[in-house]
Amino acid sequence: YNIPPMTFFDVKEAFDTFQQQQSNNNNEELDDNLSTLLLELPHRELGGKCTPWSDILLMRQLCTEQGIQFHCDGARFFEA
Repeated sequence: YNIPPMTFFDVKEAFDTFQQQQSNNNNEELDDNLSTLLLELPHRELGGKCTPWSDILLMRQLCTEQGIQFHCDGARFFEA
């Protein structure tokens, strides 16, 4: 596969999109909040590619700042 692994900027864009949708729906009573980001490494669907470690650290920092739980499943990280 020639698909790049997920990066911090992909996650940041997804968070921003979710927050924008939340603010656009302020007329409706929504109790939907992001609670957890789950990152599985390596990405088997992408041919075993790994997200760069620096991006993983930025994802964790973003989640901490936003009050979102972060789980990084890297059971096969060193096999990639």
